[in-house]
Amino acid sequence: MRNIIMILVALGLGTKRHWHIFLAIIAGAVAGFYLPLDPANPSVGHEVLSVVGQLFIRMIAMLAVPLIMSSLLIGMSSLGDGRHVGKMGVRMITLFIGFMLISGVMAATITYFAQPGSNVSLDIAHLDIRGLTEEHPEVVSSAEDRTLTGLIMNLVPKNPFQALAQGNLVPIIVFTL
Repeated sequence: MRNIIMILVALGLGTKRHWHIFLAIIAGAVAGFYLPLDPANPSVGHEVLSVVGQLFIRMIAMLAVPLIMSSLLIGMSSLGDGRHVGKMGVRMITLFIGFMLISGVMAATITYFAQPGSNVSLDIAHLDIRGLTEEHPEVVSSAEDRTLTGLIMNLVPKNPFQALAQGNLVPIIVFTL
């Protein structure tokens, strides 16, 4: 293993951060291939990897909110004049909507050609969802709130600290701006 790292460094592949990330992704794929998870018979190694992975994800999520808020606040304060803030806001909203449209078109195109779920046979006419709606009323109430006015109202948090605690990024961004 040490020889492989020495060769990569000699080629210039081990000196830049993006190569470290790329090699870590490859190492993770190789480890996932050679350590397939059997849900019926999990091993201690899988439990350790699961704990390490969950801790890593939680640490990233823990850093996301302060990082986003501080970068927005520093960016806004560095603009200085109020006229620049308005122009930057229009650009930001335009880019946000543009990227949403691009990702929506890409998702629709990929879904059209890949047709996920086409091999699944599900008779919706005989599906009983009454028990599901009685067991999980919060899902029904959240689905009822999916109107345009509800979406606009959810952009502004009732309690910014609750939005921070729950990790709701869009209301946090609106509150920060």
